[in-house]
Amino acid sequence: MPRPLPVIVVPLVPVLTAVLVSGCATGAGRAPAATASLSRAASSAPAPSVPEPPQPALTSPSAEQLDRLVELAVGIDPRFTENRDALARRADSVCLDLSEGEDPATVVSDVQRRFSGGGVEGLTEEQAAQLVEAVRTTVCP
Repeated sequence: MPRPLPVIVVPLVPVLTAVLVSGCATGAGRAPAATASLSRAASSAPAPSVPEPPQPALTSPSAEQLDRLVELAVGIDPRFTENRDALARRADSVCLDLSEGEDPATVVSDVQRRFSGGGVEGLTEEQAAQLVEAVRTTVCP
């Protein structure tokens, strides 16, 4: 009577059988038909395309957009109009935050930090939220 196979070998029997059968089917120096067709398909596949470079994240507002933003910003705090260039640059940063899906509370907090200085100190959370909305509606794409 033959000895039973050890418990470890029993699950490997189907795998070993498949390996032996596929090895015998290939013949000397020839690939099976399925492998040959796969290699032909791989060689005829187009090369992966190179992704296009990202577009600039910040775009300066047009003169019309900036004029409209200044109109709204004056209603929030007249000191915002003292430096239109700084207002435009900071508005770009706000648009970038919004386009990246930043948390609204974080955007407001960042506006408080960004717009402090340059004559505007102590920007309240409410003013910052109003400014975010003004930027969003006038400058952001």
